[in-house]
Amino acid sequence: YKGSSLAESLTDLITGQAYSTTYTVNLSTAVGGSNAAFVGFTGATGGAVSRQTVTSFSFALNNSPLVAITSPADNAVFTAPTNITISVNASDIDGSITRVEFFQGAIKLGETNNTPYQLTWTNAPAGAYNLTAKATDDVGATNLSSSVHIIVTAPSLRVRYDSNQIVISWGTANGGYVLEKTADLTPPTVWNAVSETPVVNGSQTTVTVSPGTGNQFYRLRVL
Repeated sequence: YKGSSLAESLTDLITGQAYSTTYTVNLSTAVGGSNAAFVGFTGATGGAVSRQTVTSFSFALNNSPLVAITSPADNAVFTAPTNITISVNASDIDGSITRVEFFQGAIKLGETNNTPYQLTWTNAPAGAYNLTAKATDDVGATNLSSSVHIIVTAPSLRVRYDSNQIVISWGTANGGYVLEKTADLTPPTVWNAVSETPVVNGSQTTVTVSPGTGNQFYRLRVL
């Protein structure tokens, strides 16, 4: 017996006749509480001599699979744009793993049924996330891993002076970002979105601004 499946294989020691069948039964539910359950075998070949021999019998209430995220580490920090490889260790002491699913919060990122159990989250946007993995074994039992917390920060800004223009650029990444500026960092700092329109050119996003008088400070804010 394993999980909810009772497999029976009988052989008549006198005639050599074999019989095999499988029953679907949830013994835990059928027995209930702290009651005892008994599995018995009866039968005879007839005639003057008959005997029964149970050569083997195994009983197991299926154990749930074990699953843990091995990478990235808890509280890991990434800078967008970035691809994050999620690696999972999953095993089942009394069966096999049939599927591993990967989640960001309640959002399913994907699944695999092949080892090594890995998934690459492509171009993850800036934000704070909780990653989990769920493993399923060969009789349908599941287990959810502990959460791994990660942070993806906004892309880093690059600034260059070109033909009397200030060119500010950053790596193109998923998610929404707004370039803001201020003339004074003294608290309370007031930031305002720049009026110039960002231009996306493949892997780079740029904003070209005309230099003004005095200091100007820029930041990229996640929407």
